[in-house]
Formats: sequence, C-alpha cells, structure tokens
Amino acid sequence: MKLPKSICSLALVLSLISPMAMPEPAKAQSQSQIQNVIQQAAGFEAQGRWQEAGTLLTNSINYNPKNPNFWGLYLSRGFIWFQLGNIVNAGNDFESAGTLNPNEGLCYMARGMAFAALGNFDKALLDMNVAISKKPNEAKFWFQRAYVYSLMNNYPQAMADLEKSASLRTTQYERSYDHAARAVVYGRNNEFDKVEPEVSAALNIFNSCTAAQKVESAPALSECALARALKGDEAGCKQIIDLANSITPI
Repeated sequence: MKLPKSICSLALVLSLISPMAMPEPAKAQSQSQIQNVIQQAAGFEAQGRWQEAGTLLTNSINYNPKNPNFWGLYLSRGFIWFQLGNIVNAGNDFESAGTLNPNEGLCYMARGMAFAALGNFDKALLDMNVAISKKPNEAKFWFQRAYVYSLMNNYPQAMADLEKSASLRTTQYERSYDHAARAVVYGRNNEFDKVEPEVSAALNIFNSCTAAQKVESAPALSECALARALKGDEAGCKQIIDLANSITPI
C-alpha cells in the first residue's frame, strides 16, 4: 500500500516515537496478546490513524524490548515507519525483528525492502535471497526480489521472479500484483507493446474482485497507472488513478 505524501508530516512521524498517555498501556506477553496488539495496530493503520498504530506498538515494545516474542511488534512498527517514509527507522526495526527471530524470512524481506529504498541494492538482494531460502514457497518474497532486480535494471531476472511469484499465489486477486508489476517492468525496459496486455489482465482480475479484495488490490492499480505513464498514455493513466480513488475502504 502506498501512502499519500500529504500524510507523511514530520510532526506525525515524531509523534510515533513519543508514546501518548494511555489509560492501559499495552503489555503484551503471550502470543495471543501480541497478535491482538498487531491486529489493533493494523486496524488503526487501515483507517489512516498512523499515530495511534505507532503508539500502540511502541508502548508494547517498551514494556520488554528484548522479549523474543516481540519480533512481530518491531516488524509491524517498521512497516509503519516505511510507509511514512522514514526508511532508516524502518530498517532499524526490521533489524531488531530479525535479531529476535533470525529464522523468520519475513524479517529479511522487510530489511531488504529498506536497503532497496536506500539504494543499497546489493544488500537488498542478499536479504531477499535469505528470505527465499527460508521460505521458498512464499510468493511475496519472490515478488519483492523481482522489484529489487527491476531497480537494478536486471529485467530478465525480474520477470523470472514475477513468473515464480504468480505460480505460488493462492488467490486469483493476488495475481493482479504480478500482472501489474510485469507491466511496469516492460515499461521500464521500453517494451511498450507488452504493457497493455498485462495492464488489461490486472484490471480484469480487479473488476472480478469483491469489495474487500479491491481494497487489497489497490496497489496493483498504482502499478498499472505507472506502467501506462511509462509508455506515455496519460489519459489511460488518469483513468486508472480515478478508478483507484473510487475504491471505498472496508
């Protein structure tokens, strides 16, 4: 999910590391309590309530920062930092998550995303490779490695990873991500004749989705709009942006 720039204010980012006074600060200890905190934070995030999501996670982490079970809390807060554009803090939280749970591939994928955002593609690729080695059947890991390869202008490998990602998807609506990503790769590689078939495939899947799935598929629309922009189709790009703006949050 991509965050509108207007939400990324310095005041909001700073507030995330300044825990507000709460009647009952979260003191998660058991796995079920930790999962409940993460779900609450995800609920706040879905509503754009970034301050409350970050504060909830920070209060929980501060209760016992070195608790090995807290890796998911660090990971969740890291993704909030990431979407707010504070990549350094995101990377620090992903690093903490990986230190607490070095066997979880998601921690390496997340840290790899941070490295890629900072332009350190070699380290990003190393982390993506570790993530895939730990969970080779996880589609998102192949998808994210494809993104790193595309940033490195290694388009053949990016396409191969996207094909692998698509083969591992368990739901049809998730395959819209792979079609959209392939459209962007074709656009970046100046293969403009191959862009529209992928965009059309992604849009066909999107149009067949339930309302909830359309919310989940919104990032694919952003990629489709980018792909059309890359080939100079401004009207087509605007059409997809309008479609994305019409999605009603669930």
